[in-house]
Amino acid sequence: MVQSWQCPSEELMARSGIDGTDFSFLDVTAYACKGQMAMARAASVGSMRSDIPLANWKLLVSSDITESINHSWGKYESMAGKLQELIDQTAATVSSGIYIGSGALTGTQQSSTPQLQLGSLGQAGNSANSMLTAAAEQSGLTSEQVKNTKLDASMVYQDSTNRQFNIELELVAFSNPKREVYDPIRAFMEYSCASAKGVFGIDFPAVFTLHSTSKGGSGVISIELAALVSVQPTWKFPWKDGYPMAASVTLTFVEIPPLYRQTINGQSIVSSSADPGLVENQYRFKAQKG
Repeated sequence: MVQSWQCPSEELMARSGIDGTDFSFLDVTAYACKGQMAMARAASVGSMRSDIPLANWKLLVSSDITESINHSWGKYESMAGKLQELIDQTAATVSSGIYIGSGALTGTQQSSTPQLQLGSLGQAGNSANSMLTAAAEQSGLTSEQVKNTKLDASMVYQDSTNRQFNIELELVAFSNPKREVYDPIRAFMEYSCASAKGVFGIDFPAVFTLHSTSKGGSGVISIELAALVSVQPTWKFPWKDGYPMAASVTLTFVEIPPLYRQTINGQSIVSSSADPGLVENQYRFKAQKG
């Protein structure tokens, strides 16, 4: 039997005399994760998600929902660029060696034996710092000029992080704080965790769908496959029979498919349509757009 919660409860909504016409709700459903593919584009919704849900939550949207997408851009790396860097480094090293060598030939560097050089350096100061300073001055390193070269590579797109949602919710009990406040949050915590299987194995954590709805129709959130990565509840006073009458909880969901223009619009990035779950999602997206 599928576990199901509505927060606030129908009893509380009825007692408040509010029909919820202008309210938005977040429908969250947990499914067992059947498995994952190493290549993200090869994993469709139907191949990862079980057909029968594990649990369902209908939660009143009572605070802000933060949606976050981020992209990284950086310098383009190519063989030509690496070769140019190597040439610059080699030229600087050779130039430095020539400068030091010419200093030795012109008499800037002492021609005494290593034993005598160390002795003269030791007389210049008793500290290691004095010895190193004297060595640098004799080799000509202190007078070497810095080469004014710079390689400019193109700024190119590199990657995008998976879409993330931070959702803050307020739960209030009418008569049964365990059922109305504690159990829904506890279920989020449990389904976000993996399950131990044998000595080394695990069953994957549940995957989730998120849809914001109202009596006027659909809302701004429509995610078919997400992971619950963080559950942060705050249990609030007063307490009844050992359970809080109210709680605030912050849920952080991360969309599992990689972020592309297609996925942000509800489309699939899997080229094959042989999977039944994928076909169903494509028809659903077309119906929504139509």
